[in-house]
Amino acid sequence: MAPKWRELADRLAEQIKSGEYPPGAQLPQIRELVEAGEGSKETVHKAYKALETEGLVTSTRGHGTVVRPAPRLSVWVSPGMTSRSGATGTKSHSSPTESHRDARTSATSRRRP
Repeated sequence: MAPKWRELADRLAEQIKSGEYPPGAQLPQIRELVEAGEGSKETVHKAYKALETEGLVTSTRGHGTVVRPAPRLSVWVSPGMTSRSGATGTKSHSSPTESHRDARTSATSRRRP
């Protein structure tokens, strides 16, 4: 069984990921969670520190604990990769080297009779 602070951190993390606490939202003050029976001041503090370490929130003295924006992920699709729908990657996703190589090949083939 996980420590109480870990259980609380996991529960809050799920609420953050589900959008119950959207980016920019302030989490309840430690005192409020203690009064709600979520654990001792130390338990709640450890849970908030875990969320901060995991990059989900920032804590600032005087401003409380605030949900961070979700990290932006960039997705690169390799040419020829098949998506779930069965479509393959397009040339627009090729590497600069491949594009350059394709341009040379095209130029060379146009010069030939």
